[in-house]
Amino acid sequence: MANATWSDAIQCPKCGLTGEHMPKESRQVGTRDSSGNRIHGVTPGAKLHKIYCRNSRCSWFNTNWTVQVNPDNSIPEPDEHRRPRQYAAPDAALAEQMRLRFDAIEAATREGGEIRR
Repeated sequence: MANATWSDAIQCPKCGLTGEHMPKESRQVGTRDSSGNRIHGVTPGAKLHKIYCRNSRCSWFNTNWTVQVNPDNSIPEPDEHRRPRQYAAPDAALAEQMRLRFDAIEAATREGGEIRR
């Protein structure tokens, strides 16, 4: 579904103001990265443009995002990164140990004390 326009794509996702395009940081994408691994999720031949938010009041000030422009000049919708977790949840014993350590750190910080080893 590639129906975004350039002006929509360069708006900051947080504040909505137009970002600054950095043409020197734009790059052409092939089918493999520099290590020879296959690139997934990017159309071969697409160009990736880095855009920076320059609004000093925005939480993304000086943060960049990438806009992909396909070879046919279409711009795909942003990926929401809503994929299932790739790692297993910790087992019960490890989860309990982590909870106890986090509780100890929180208690020590709240009381102004130090954490003993």
